[in-house]
Amino acid sequence: MKDVYWKSYMAETETMRKMELRILVIEDSELRAGFLSSKFSGHEVEVASEPRSAVEALKQTRYDLVFLDYDLTAAPSQMLIEKGTGVYIAKRLRETINKSTPVVVHSMNIRAAEYMVGLMENAVMIPFNRLREELERGGPTAFLERIPKEK
Repeated sequence: MKDVYWKSYMAETETMRKMELRILVIEDSELRAGFLSSKFSGHEVEVASEPRSAVEALKQTRYDLVFLDYDLTAAPSQMLIEKGTGVYIAKRLRETINKSTPVVVHSMNIRAAEYMVGLMENAVMIPFNRLREELERGGPTAFLERIPKEK
């Protein structure tokens, strides 16, 4: 039975490689958001730079893949720890049409990234400094193969 599931999953992944993906990049750094967007040519890309606009986008539009950072404010204060970070988005994601959408947490804050991955159904952590090689190896669809379907 596992073999049948695996073959079906691989066929689905191959189909996804050939089609245009709708990708949401949640990143407050214009430089990083620009880098990610440039790597997703041929796909529809939206960028959200702050948590509330990201949650609204996730409520209104169905995405195929989400890239999520932890630090979403220039200088997070104690009051902004919850509402100014990717944790806020990870917790709200369950309340949107994208609750099962694959998420790549690309934060350099490993502890926070691990916590965020634990809050979501289909997420994987890849520190931003490793994204370049990952994207050059297989593009955004390669991440779909790495994200667990179920936890």
